[in-house]
Parts: sequence; C-alpha cells; structure tokens
Amino acid sequence: MQGKNSLPIYEIMPQILDVLQKNNRLVLQAPPGAGKTTSVPLELLKENWLNGKKIIMLEPRRIAVRSAAYWMSKSINDFVGNKIGYSVHLDKKLSKNTVLEIVTEGVFINKLLKDPELRDVAIVIFDEFHERSLDADLSLALLKETQEVLREDLKILIMSATLDTQPVAKYLNNAPIVTSKGKSYPVNIKYTGSSELNIVTNTVKSIITALNIEDGSILVFLPGVGEIKRVEKELKGRLQNNILIQPLYGGLSREEQEKAIESVPSGMKKIVLSTSIAESSITINGIKVVIDSGLIRKPIFNPKNGMNNLKTLQISRASADQRTGRGGRIEPGVCYRLWENHRMLEDFDTPEIINADFTSALLTMAKWGYTDINDIYWLTKPNNAIYKNSLELLRTLGAINNNGITEKGIKLSRLPLHPRLGSIIATSNSKLAADLAVLLSEKDILIFPNGFYQCDIRYRLEALEGKNIMTGKINTRVLKRVKDISRTINTGDEDVEISRLLITSFETVFNLNFIKEKNRFSSIRRLKLGYLTIKKDRISTVSNKEFHIALLNYLQKEGLKELNWNKECISFRNRVNFLHSNNKDLYTSLLDEELTKSMEWLKPYIGGISIKNRLEDIPLLDALKGHFKWDDLKRIETEAPTHFKVPSGSNIPIDYSTGEPILRVRLQELFGLTKTPTIFNGKVSIILHLLSPASRPIQITRDLKSFWDTTYSEVKKDLMGRYPKHYWPRDPYSAIATNRIKR
Repeated sequence: MQGKNSLPIYEIMPQILDVLQKNNRLVLQAPPGAGKTTSVPLELLKENWLNGKKIIMLEPRRIAVRSAAYWMSKSINDFVGNKIGYSVHLDKKLSKNTVLEIVTEGVFINKLLKDPELRDVAIVIFDEFHERSLDADLSLALLKETQEVLREDLKILIMSATLDTQPVAKYLNNAPIVTSKGKSYPVNIKYTGSSELNIVTNTVKSIITALNIEDGSILVFLPGVGEIKRVEKELKGRLQNNILIQPLYGGLSREEQEKAIESVPSGMKKIVLSTSIAESSITINGIKVVIDSGLIRKPIFNPKNGMNNLKTLQISRASADQRTGRGGRIEPGVCYRLWENHRMLEDFDTPEIINADFTSALLTMAKWGYTDINDIYWLTKPNNAIYKNSLELLRTLGAINNNGITEKGIKLSRLPLHPRLGSIIATSNSKLAADLAVLLSEKDILIFPNGFYQCDIRYRLEALEGKNIMTGKINTRVLKRVKDISRTINTGDEDVEISRLLITSFETVFNLNFIKEKNRFSSIRRLKLGYLTIKKDRISTVSNKEFHIALLNYLQKEGLKELNWNKECISFRNRVNFLHSNNKDLYTSLLDEELTKSMEWLKPYIGGISIKNRLEDIPLLDALKGHFKWDDLKRIETEAPTHFKVPSGSNIPIDYSTGEPILRVRLQELFGLTKTPTIFNGKVSIILHLLSPASRPIQITRDLKSFWDTTYSEVKKDLMGRYPKHYWPRDPYSAIATNRIKR
C-alpha cells in the first residue's frame, strides 16, 4: 500500500481543508491515482468542525462502496463496520462507533427522505460525480435545498476525476474549485482501427495479441454482460494454464467481484472482462494492459413501452481517458483502443437524467413535496417529455394526484421496485404479490436450453418455492437476489389469484388513432399495462365531420412527427429554437412541447385537408412561419443564416440541430480566415468541425485562431502523410483557401 505522502492528493490537502474550514461547498478535481477516495474522507475526520457529527460519502456502485470501506478501514488498522462502515441495498455494516458511512446514491436518497435535515451529518461527499447517474443528480438537487433551507452549516464536497467542473461550481453558487495532480505512469495508446469483425471477435483478437507481446494482467472494457460471456467462451481453451479469466460486472456476487479485484499469485496473469464498472472508484491490482471496446450500455427511456431499454453507445472522451489510465497505475502500460484515431467522441458523458425513465425519481420528488420538475433547481433539467410520461403513469397508478403524493404513492415509494410493479403489492398485501412483483423486476431465474423457452410465470413462482422444475435450470444468483428482496417486503397472507394481481395494473382506454398507411382514423379500444398495450381492437370508424378535431387531438397527443418535416421545415425550426435559446423574449420556441400546448396555430392550414388527403399535404413551413411577423422573419434570416460563405467561396450549410451552430468544412477552405466566424449579431461563435480532404472529422474548435497557432502544425504533419497531394501551407493565415480536392 502506498504511503500517504506519496499520493498527489496530499500536496493540496492543506488547501482542501482550508477551503472547507471557510466554505460549505467545494468541487475537487483529482485524476485517477491521486488518492482522493480513500484519503480525503480520513483527513476530514480530524477536523474540529465535525462537532461529533459524521461523514457520508456517496459512491455510484455497490462494489465501490465496499471497496472504499475495506481499504480505509485497513489503512487505520480497523475492521469494517466500526469507525468506517457502509450501507448498500440488502447489505450494511455499521455500528454506534461509525463516523464515516459510505453509501450508494439510492441509499442516500432514502436517508434524506427519512431525515431531510440530516441532523447527525456534518458533510456529504459525492465521489466520482462525473458519472452523473440520475440518483446522483437527484440527490444533489435535494441536498442543495436542505443546505439552503434547513442546514446552512452542512457541507457538500463534489469529487471527480474527469468532470466539467465549471458548471457544477456555478450550480453550487460559485463554489471554490481545487485541482490535484494525478499519479499515473505513461500509457502507450494503440488504435487498432475500425474492423468488419464483430466486437467479440475483435476483442478476442486484441487480447491474444496483447498476451503475446505485452507484460502484466489485462483489463478489458466491454459494453455488457452478454459480450463478457461470449468473449470468455471464445477464450477458454486458447489460454495457457497460468492465465485466469475473471468477469466483473454489477450482477455478480460480492465474492466473485472481489476475485476480479484482488492480486493473482506470482507467475500468474489474469484477464478481467469488465463493464464500465471498472472505470473508476475501484483499483484492480496488477493491471498493465487495457483493451477498450469504446462502448458502453446505458438505460434509455423508450416512450413506446414506457420503460428503460439498454442501448449500446460510444463512450465519451472523458471515459476513454479514465479507462486508459487504468493501465498506468503501477508502472508504464499500454491501452488498445478498438477504434480509429480520428473517431470523434463527446467530451463528457450525457447525464442519465436526460435519457432515462423518470418515474421512480418523480415519486421521490413527490414524497419530498414536489410533482413539477420546475419546482427543483437542477444541475441538468430532466427531459420534459419523459417527465410527462412518468407523471401520467403515476397518476394512472394512483400514486399522485393534484394534491401531491397519495397514501398508495407513499407505500410504493417504500418498495425497492419500479412503481408499476410495486402497484401489484400495493393492491394485495400478500406474499404471492411480493414474489410476483420481484420476479418481474429481476432477470429470469430460469435458464433454458437453446431453442426452448417457457414464459409461464407459474414456473418461476414454483422455482421460488423450491419445487422441482423440469423445464429449465435455476439461476441461483438471481434466485437468491429475488428471495432477499421479497423478504424485505412486509406482506400478509391474503389469498389471491395471479391474474387478479396482474390485472390491477391494467386499464381499458378508448382513443382515436390515425392510420398513416390508410390515411384515415379509427376508434381503438386498448387494454394497457402502464404504457404497454396488451390487447387492442377497432370498434368503429370516425365520421368526416369529426376529422379535423380528431386530427388536431391526435397530433397534440402523439406529437407532430407524422407531419411533413422536410429539410426546409427542420432547418427553420432549428434556427428559430437556437434564437429562442439566446433571446426568449424576442423569439417564440418551436419545440414540440410548445407547439402541442395549443394547436390553434395549425387550424388555418388544415381547412383543405380531408380524410382523402395525406398529412404531407399540410403546408407545414407556412404554418411554422405563421408564428412570426414579416419583420421577424427577415431578422431570423439575418441572425441565424442557413449558410456561411467560407474563404474558398463555398456556401456551407450551418447545422443548428444540436442547439448550437455547427459548420462542417474542409480545413483547406478556411485558409486566410483569422478568427472564428459568428452569427446572432456577433454574439455567438460558430462551432467549427474541421474536416480532412476525405471529409472525415479531424478537430472541433470554437477558437480558430488558437487552432491555427497551437494545433495546426501537428495536424498538418499527420495529414500530409496521409494526403500528400493536397495543399498544406506553413502559414494558414496568408495561404489562399481552396475548395479543390487536390492542388
């Protein structure tokens, strides 16, 4: 174990302690290896301002919670659960002597709901905040309110390795920022380039290559459990006896996770196949090689079924740097990146609050006292469309009403389940209800052979009771978790049928649907479970005189996606929304949520539309422009132009789809341009996506002069090697721009 004086965090420890002595908020940025997770809390325990109160530290994952508690306890020659303890769902080690409690973000939210004042807490630490889980954002929003309204003396410390610190500091009323150096060795990055091989085959190929030419154990980042198991299967039988394969992901038992973290015996190597769980918070001993797929799997809300669906996405640059750093913790290492060098990555991860299901978070809000997202001051505001879906679901379940949270909602909030499944238990206080809800919330406890699957829920219930199941094997790990969760739910002995329990979450609704393929409306009766349609049938057609009312109602409820959104309409709307974001008083928003508040703007343009017409016949661009006067339309053309004329003479379209103006242009066409072009009367700089001669992205910049002065020479060297027949002048300021492909 490193001596504390060798950790970079101790170089700035006096500054950290001084800032927290004088302030109640601090943002600490410390790269991997600095020692922030295990050193800062221990030093804070010595501070007088604790006044007998304890420290709570939040970690994004259970494995990180246990690991931090173990290492800190070991460093002070103590056992876990005494001075330093932890609490995660279904597992905690605490005592009356505990002065530092490490928890998951979900556990902290429950603590805050039970005691909004946090009367026995002096400081709350958010570790690895850059991961920006929904629970972390919600925890910080509620804690900020506690600090400002109830506990001005309560301190908040945000810690992260790769965090955009300025927005967080601003959110915390311009909190001080302290930055530490990291302790890591150089890591040689090798790009394998794009491949036609699938991710599993490509990963296995890179692992075999690394084993042949690199020293040390290997950490492999894969998007999910499925890929981990397939890579493990491909590797078995191809490795020497001194090489171990160890999976690492959230669903494993604590013992299995600890095997992946601990050192291997002398003369042995290990290959750790991990999800993003190994990016931060934990240290895996002996790693010198990292193989990074560049992918991550995240929950994304699907409005079609009202639930989160896991989606495979590219990682951010910050995550890529985090993963690379894992190879340089003990000595110089190497990282294989399974993508091309010039692949463009987002700077930081997208906060989960933007894309994930918001139902459970909204129920927490309701218990706190709010059901409107505008009542809370967020670091990143939740997705409004997802919020509305969650609000409708909770109203349907009877969890909230116009007065706030209901008795049923309070009961649902106490259950470790999604409210939709929790409603099964709330309806019937029976063991069967608890078992059924938990079974539906977890992965399948039955494993079936290929080509065979039995979906009957009764087989799962029988397996839960210990009965012999002939149709499949038992997944013992999932079975144990299901039983553990079921035991935490207090139920009675009410006798009830499965069908009755399930039907409590169903509702019958009637509505009008537009059948796009047939260009007509019909009346549909649906049997629904939340947002899931279980059964539907048509009961009648709509009369012609109701057509326009039905059309507007349909568009208002379902959104405007069925209209003719051609390039001109999309461009106009994006430009107006950009202007609205910069001057809300002068420009009307054309976002769907605003347009669908009232459909009056569309009424004048559907008079000539009948059932026989197509929706594409509605003059949508005219309808959008109808929001503005003639002078306003002229100003839109001036302040948010569709194109920008570059020095080469080309008129390049400006892309406003992200909310900011982006110009994608070949580098040679900008020679002679000395500064970044602007729009909106010079107030907003255009973001330049500089392209190679093959129109591939090479750089993104908001400061063209800085690019010419500091980066161009290096980029030029690289591009001259790959495009020798093209024009690469020494001085980009005096060079003549060209749109010719070759000189």
